Amino acid sequence: MFNHQIKEKPFFTGITRGVGGSGFGRARSASRRTGKLVRFKLWGGAGGTSQDCSGNPSGSAAAGGFIDVEGEFNPGTTFYIVVAGGGSFNGGGGYGGGGSIGGGGGGSGGGASYVIFNSSTATLSNLVVVAGGGAGGQSSSGQGIAGSGGGPSGVGGSGGSGGGTQSGGGAAGTGGFGGGGSPGSPGSFLQGGTGMSCKGSGGGSGYYGGGGGSGDCGACASGAGGGGSSYYSPTYISTLNNNLQAYGTSIHPVAQSDPDWDGSAGNGNGSNGRNGRVVIYVDGVKSIFTYTGSIQSLSI
Repeated sequence: MFNHQIKEKPFFTGITRGVGGSGFGRARSASRRTGKLVRFKLWGGAGGTSQDCSGNPSGSAAAGGFIDVEGEFNPGTTFYIVVAGGGSFNGGGGYGGGGSIGGGGGGSGGGASYVIFNSSTATLSNLVVVAGGGAGGQSSSGQGIAGSGGGPSGVGGSGGSGGGTQSGGGAAGTGGFGGGGSPGSPGSFLQGGTGMSCKGSGGGSGYYGGGGGSGDCGACASGAGGGGSSYYSPTYISTLNNNLQAYGTSIHPVAQSDPDWDGSAGNGNGSNGRNGRVVIYVDGVKSIFTYTGSIQSLSI
């Protein structure tokens, strides 16, 4: 596995919280705990924009979500980390499950950033935490706005595309101008939906991804996808600090003010969405994971 991380000097608060259950753990002194206190900060990827009537990238795409959680883990645990890729204009979905365009001219969905417990393959039972991705955008003359990623439920996009939730993927967009296009697909577990043919944009990935956007086979106005949801597992996580949905093309202001943000992760401005980011503290020692397009790992 390719491990792309930067370690910095320790910063330890001296308290920890027990893992498990659905509520907050009981604070304990460092001398009494048996595990290691791990804090996860994740930013999801942003979507890519769609085209204007001249075939140039235009309009706006949605930003990704931000989540900040903590839990206690035994020494010897290995985390497998996916850092989201941003969506793109007229291209494939961002790494981490971003939804693809349905045809030339759309914007693909941003990937999700997520962490898996002791496995390189994600399942419902070993997923620790996820930050949802933003959807691919509509054209400048299109149908509404793209769905923002993050939070318990991603935001739905234009043309009826739904955001991912805690129990299922968002519905695919319907209709569109011109007719004649094949339908898009709904979102699913860690996967954004594909857009409708004829410029339909992709949904953002997430715990459950957003649906693909509606298309346009007769003019130059495409629809946007839905955003993906964020998630944290009550089996592994005891403290939720933030679970924030993006604000349109920009990540949430609190996510922007976090000292570990790099100034661009998760934002949706530009034809290609920005990649995600993952920062993990283990007993105060920080490791930074940036986009590589492959799974990474950290053993504690």
